[in-house]
Amino acid sequence: MSLLLEGKRAFISGGTRGIGAALCEVFAREGADVAFNYGSRDDLAEVTRKKIEALGRKAMAFKVSITDRFGMKRPSIAATTLPRPPIAPGTKSSTPT
Repeated sequence: MSLLLEGKRAFISGGTRGIGAALCEVFAREGADVAFNYGSRDDLAEVTRKKIEALGRKAMAFKVSITDRFGMKRPSIAATTLPRPPIAPGTKSSTPT
């Protein structure tokens, strides 16, 4: 375990399926706390949240469409409450700072 992202936090859009779900798991495995949004599948959000927490990281899930500009403000602001400096909230292709 390299923990390249130890002490960081990330916001991943589309965190319940495909690349978004994989990124949630990779970021958590590398040491980041992860917040993510999803569109409709509460069951998949719960699976993703449990995977993140099983890796010893904090997880926040938000049911809001990425196309809802005003709705996305709430998860981006809430993600900043994770007790670590951000990687790059609101982007899938985040890199450590």
